[in-house]
Amino acid sequence: MNNLHGWGVVYNPHDVKKAGDFRCPECDLRYPIGLRLYELIVGFACDEPWQLKYNSDFGRALGVMILRCSDPECLAKGWIHLYKQGLHQAEEFCPNWPKD
Repeated sequence: MNNLHGWGVVYNPHDVKKAGDFRCPECDLRYPIGLRLYELIVGFACDEPWQLKYNSDFGRALGVMILRCSDPECLAKGWIHLYKQGLHQAEEFCPNWPKD
């Protein structure tokens, strides 16, 4: 976690919208739950004020995972918070996650 940094698709509030309820912000397709979710990660951002997000169950957000919709006719990007307990799975199961 010491080397946590942004990578991949850069967060831009005009292009990457919040994926509320784990759904694509454009077509409303539900993102998969479980390990398949990590296959959709195309970027990670931690330089925005995400650390201000606090969840009573998970603590402070480390940043946001930027996901690409799995619908080939959509492919819009959305973001969801990443908390400490999900970091290991993201690093292990996202094929794009930097290995440094």
